[in-house]
Amino acid sequence: EMCIRDRDMGDCFGVVGGDAVLDGCGVCEGGGINGIDCELTDIDGNVYETVVIGDQLWMAENLKVSRYNNGDVIPTGLGNSQWSTTTSGAVTIYDGNFPWNDEESNADSYGYLYNWYAVDDSRGVCPEGFHVPSDEEFTILVDFLGGESVAGGKMKETGFEHWQGPNTGATNESGFTGLGGGDRHDYNSEDFFDMTEGG
Repeated sequence: EMCIRDRDMGDCFGVVGGDAVLDGCGVCEGGGINGIDCELTDIDGNVYETVVIGDQLWMAENLKVSRYNNGDVIPTGLGNSQWSTTTSGAVTIYDGNFPWNDEESNADSYGYLYNWYAVDDSRGVCPEGFHVPSDEEFTILVDFLGGESVAGGKMKETGFEHWQGPNTGATNESGFTGLGGGDRHDYNSEDFFDMTEGG
């Protein structure tokens, strides 16, 4: 799960048609790293790196928060049948064999996996001032990076630590460092699928 900074459709000052842009710390037109704290912290105290791509400020790491922004705990530990049938927010952590065991050691690389009900919950999972990006915001990102045929490679981590070979087209020139976190299925096995293949 990733988040993007809240803003209206104008430039970073909110001026429709304006040309002010965010610097590397998310400061509008200015200052940059000089004396500005560029860390983004969630309600659990996890600290995230951010990256400016075009005029959008994105989290450069996967979300790993266990509570909604009002402090309510997001349920975890669901088995596959519970995961696939719940209509409430839930979160899990990949462990390679049994995802409901919630192997915390994988959270540093892959973050947590949230179901749609958690992502769409009005209590919010993103750090304050950020939100789950809309399709329109993804389209702006993809267009800025040159379109669908090349944007994915510009956002993917290079090498094979988190991706299967050949990892074609991966340059990470955007600084986004996308990982192949896979997804969780409700089949006969109780496992995540497509780790290192898709995000």
